[in-house]
Amino acid sequence: MHLPKNVRVKHGRYYYDAGRDDQGKRRWLKLTRVSEGDHELYAALAKITRPQARTLNDLFDSFIGSAAFAELSSGTQKGYLGYIDRALRPVFGEMVPGDLAPVHVAQYLEMRKDQEAGVSGNRELACLSSAYNFGMRQGWVEFNPCRGVRRNKEKPKDRYVRNDEFLTVFEPSPEHLQDFLAVLYLTGFRPGEVRALRTEHVTVDGLRIEESKTGKLRLVDWSDALRFFVLRAHSRAQATGSPYLLTNARGEPWTEWAIYSALRRVREKLRKSGKEVAHWSPHALRAKAESDSKEGLGLLPLYKRVRRTKPVW
Repeated sequence: MHLPKNVRVKHGRYYYDAGRDDQGKRRWLKLTRVSEGDHELYAALAKITRPQARTLNDLFDSFIGSAAFAELSSGTQKGYLGYIDRALRPVFGEMVPGDLAPVHVAQYLEMRKDQEAGVSGNRELACLSSAYNFGMRQGWVEFNPCRGVRRNKEKPKDRYVRNDEFLTVFEPSPEHLQDFLAVLYLTGFRPGEVRALRTEHVTVDGLRIEESKTGKLRLVDWSDALRFFVLRAHSRAQATGSPYLLTNARGEPWTEWAIYSALRRVREKLRKSGKEVAHWSPHALRAKAESDSKEGLGLLPLYKRVRRTKPVW
């Protein structure tokens, strides 16, 4: 992780080097504990330094510590932190924010396309644009140089998880993993939204959530299949006292790593028995849901991996 200027780590806590006092003794100001995360660190730092975004590094630091950043979904926060540290700081970090022009942004996208990272370049520019929108609200920059710059062309993914590929892994999975995969597929929710489902999201009319990226309310009506897996998961949650609807064998909410780990164990067991197992990710089930739904689930067009039609004769 990139550490802001004058920030050091000692004994599991961040400290800010405020220079030496009149007696020549160095002053270390407490910030936050490392375990509290990046946002809390940058928020505490902003209260001490009151940055004015003299460089893009300053702008990034302030953005990460802002309320605007805290409002982003946890997945988006994690992605933005990676884009900033790995890609944006090395290229733009020392620039004066007002000096960055659309031509520089366009050249950056072209460079990323030449590096066969065109899609990553688009994501990095979305992050940079968000940082500039924040800077404009603070009065540090007058315009967003990312506006109007055409993004790199993205080829929609075409990996469709066939029913047999799904069932090969689904059927031998333990019940708690089956429930997660079934709800993921039947609703078309994002994996993070399914992990965050709580028992209070179960209503008489169906599963009701607030979408993590848009903040919009979404209700998925009950079907016999969805009701079966949700009620089974709900019974398990009640037995363990968990507020989360979908939990692992210990009654704990799923983590992203735990889901992938559980799927890997199932696949390894199948391969040892001599079965052929196709690889697909939990996220691919969102696309499968949109493709299999007769009326569509209202997801983005790129999630439609296969268009099914009947023959003329």
